[in-house]
Amino acid sequence: NPSLSGTLPPQLAGLVHLDLSYNSLTGPIPARIGELRSLQGLDLSYNSFSGPIPSKLGRLAQLQKLDLSSNNLTGGVPATFSGLSSLTFLALSNNGLSGRLPAGLAGLRDLQYLIMENNPMGVPLPPELGGIARLQELRLANSGYSGSIPETFGRLTSLTTLSLQNNNLTGRIPAGLSRLKRMYHLNLSKNGLDGAVPFDGAFLRRLGRNLDLSGNPGLCVDDRAVVKEVGVDVCGGGGSSGASPGGAITRGGALWPSASALLCCCLLL
Repeated sequence: NPSLSGTLPPQLAGLVHLDLSYNSLTGPIPARIGELRSLQGLDLSYNSFSGPIPSKLGRLAQLQKLDLSSNNLTGGVPATFSGLSSLTFLALSNNGLSGRLPAGLAGLRDLQYLIMENNPMGVPLPPELGGIARLQELRLANSGYSGSIPETFGRLTSLTTLSLQNNNLTGRIPAGLSRLKRMYHLNLSKNGLDGAVPFDGAFLRRLGRNLDLSGNPGLCVDDRAVVKEVGVDVCGGGGSSGASPGGAITRGGALWPSASALLCCCLLL
C-alpha cells in the first residue's frame, strides 16, 4: 500500500482543495498538510491512515470541510480543532478515536455537520455541543457514549438529524428535544433510556418512521396509537397491548376491568 510522506512541493502553497479519498494510503497523516493555509476542503476519507490526527491541522483557519472518516486513526480529537473557525462540515466516523471532544468545538459557530459515528469514545456526551447554534446534523451513533442526553441539546434549534443509537445512554429523554421544530430524523434506539417519552402526538406524527426509540426497555409512551411506530410500550401497561399488571386495560387514563376479570365475576354470581 502506498504511503503519503516526504516534503510538500512549494507549488501546493496556494492549494484550495485536497481530495485523496478512496485510495490505499497508509501511515500517519503528514503534519505538514497543516502548512497549506489556503485549504478550504480536505478529504482523506476511505484510506488506511493510522496514528493520531495531527494537531497542526488546526492551523487551517480557512478550512470549511474536513473528512477523515473510514481510516485507522487513534487518539483523541486535537484541541487545536477549536481554531477551525470556518469549518462547516466535520466527519471523523469509522476510526479508533476515543476520549472527550474538545470543549472549544462549541465555539465553531459555522459548524453544520458533525458526523462521528463508530468510534470507541467511551465518555459521556459533551453538553458543550448544545452551544453550536447552526448545527444541522449530529451523528454520534455506536461510539460507547454513556450517561444522559444533555439538556443543552434542546437548544440546537437548527438540528434536523440526531443519531445517538447503539450507545450506553441512560436516564430520561430531554423534553427540550420536542421543541426542535426542524427535526425530521431522530434515532435513540439501543440504549438504556427510561421514563415517559416527552413527545406530543404532533411531534410523533411529524417524524413518523424517522423516529426510532426501540431497544430501550424502560421507555414508554402515553399514546397507544404510536406504539408500533416508535418501538416502545404504553406507559402503565404490560406491553404494547396496554394491559396492566392488575388485569385491567388503561383507556384514557382510567382502569377498565379486563374481559377475563368480568367473566370471573359473572361465574361467582
